Amino acid sequence: MPDISLDTRPFEAWIGARNRELGTKPMTADIVAEGEAAKYAVVWDAGAQGKKPGKRTVRGKGGRIFSKQARQGYASRQIPRILRYLVESFTALFRAKKALPDRIELQGAVNAAAERGAELIRASAPQDTGRLKSSIRVHPGAG
Repeated sequence: MPDISLDTRPFEAWIGARNRELGTKPMTADIVAEGEAAKYAVVWDAGAQGKKPGKRTVRGKGGRIFSKQARQGYASRQIPRILRYLVESFTALFRAKKALPDRIELQGAVNAAAERGAELIRASAPQDTGRLKSSIRVHPGAG
């Protein structure tokens, strides 16, 4: 599965101010494919080079070959929704707090958004032997 990165420019001024207070270590959570499925997860998302589609594949964007079950990939196309999950997670945290959240609470919001993103990616992943869907995991950040 490709690395998923999010555009945090809307948060940069706020993040800069919080970093001065909390330190500069980034808050992260990774959504990954593990095990055997990791070998082909990227191809299923980004497509493959090929001369012509087979019986289970179609030609997609950029002339690349995709699974008929994931004609536009399955993970990277979810980035806008995952970013929305991050915004929703931060919004819920700020509404629940009277004071500014601390680093552990902010990291918890990032981890929660990543879990929701992983569920979304699992739901949109092609149905192979079931290994791809079951291999998608979140490696939560520690804050």
